[in-house]
Amino acid sequence: MINALLFCVAVVWGQLLVTEPAFLGPAYHARDLHLNAAVFTLPFYRTVFPLLLQMVVVALPALWVMRRSSAVRRPLVRALAWIAAVACLARIASAADQPFVRAVLRPQADRKPAPQVVIKDSDGKAVNLKKYRGKVVVLDFWATWCTGCKQEIPWFVEFQKNYGRKGLAVVGVAMDEEGWKIVKPFLAEHHIPYPIATGDDATAKGFGIETLPDTFLIDRHGRIAAAYLAGLVDRENIEANINALLADKR
Repeated sequence: MINALLFCVAVVWGQLLVTEPAFLGPAYHARDLHLNAAVFTLPFYRTVFPLLLQMVVVALPALWVMRRSSAVRRPLVRALAWIAAVACLARIASAADQPFVRAVLRPQADRKPAPQVVIKDSDGKAVNLKKYRGKVVVLDFWATWCTGCKQEIPWFVEFQKNYGRKGLAVVGVAMDEEGWKIVKPFLAEHHIPYPIATGDDATAKGFGIETLPDTFLIDRHGRIAAAYLAGLVDRENIEANINALLADKR
């Protein structure tokens, strides 16, 4: 009973951290994005490890108590154990990849201007997002260590190729702690035809980035029209939203 109670408290607190980061105040957003980001982006630590912890802390002690109880027959205990094992294995198998994220375009009246954060090109010069006014922008925050980010890049390359002449601009912002020292070799090996800049902790704070990949759709007026946070974009969904923004000439 005590184990179950402590576990519930931990789950509620963890859910607050994930879904309500504002609950912790500005100090939470100012934390170092890169300190553990590479570790907790891995599917094992994001999904599999919490499931194993649930099994060890809650499920196994509960089954042990049931097994020791004379009021519960062994066939029932075995059946419950098999059900729990199959359910956990199914969830672990489905956790091999990061989730795909869908988003709905925000109504025009609800769109807020994109933060004017400082990102830098390979020469160290500041890149101002205002230069893309009049275009629909796919602003992709990624890193060379982020597997999901690298999975998205070919999609964004294709979007730039197919919709660039219609007014689309894809901009990648690498969030590697080492900056261009590690990003340049990556770009030399993987040709990316759209502009790449680098960001820092202030960039992460401005956009509220907590994990990668994060992708923002910005309309022709420089306002955030949709946000794809903490997961891979759903390719069909973001392409449909891009087409809707490109068709809107207002």
